[in-house]
Amino acid sequence: MFNELSCILDATPNDCPIDEIKRLIYEENILQKTSISSRQKSFYHLALLYSLDIQNHVFSTLRFLWGEAQEERPLIALESAIARDKILHYSAQKILPLEYGSLITKEEMIVYIEQEYRKRYSTKLIDSTSRNLLSSWVQSGHLSGKIKKIRTKAKAGPASLTYALYLGQLTGLQGASLFDTVYVHALDATDTEIQAYLHTAMKKGWLIYRSAGGIIELTLTLDQGRR
Repeated sequence: MFNELSCILDATPNDCPIDEIKRLIYEENILQKTSISSRQKSFYHLALLYSLDIQNHVFSTLRFLWGEAQEERPLIALESAIARDKILHYSAQKILPLEYGSLITKEEMIVYIEQEYRKRYSTKLIDSTSRNLLSSWVQSGHLSGKIKKIRTKAKAGPASLTYALYLGQLTGLQGASLFDTVYVHALDATDTEIQAYLHTAMKKGWLIYRSAGGIIELTLTLDQGRR
């Protein structure tokens, strides 16, 4: 739901409360839906994937970084959704290891999803879920193509790296382990690129990074960068 999320974030200030977002979707129809029920469904799914509550640190950090790096927005949105959606998180294990230029079909995704969700999901739901998952990875920049889905390199940068490290910290990780998470893997970044992103993020005041003798110290300073 990248387009819907973009519409909301572009139309509201950073401190906009969730009740006001809900009102804008329901009453002002800022998402331009054709019915009340479709507005309700959109709000429900957006809140499920992204929270939309500025009091939620995952969402408030997304809002801040969203305004800092327009080209990285699809990746930042994906990172947030992975943190909140178990099946999207699960599908990352299928998509991210693919070699650039390789193909993946809906049938392959169906087989993969069935391995974990066959007992919980109907055949029809697995089919639609697989289609939606592939669409999500297209929107994030990891896949391209309307019919044939081809693995491509996502557009990462200092903002999406900072968000990846932040989400990793929320799970309790520290040090070098922060660089071995699904969020960092989703950046499709080489070690050299990650080092460059770290340097830029430090210059922006988003984090402090030190590495010496195999020991990594990383402190997020996003609040300072927001000032």
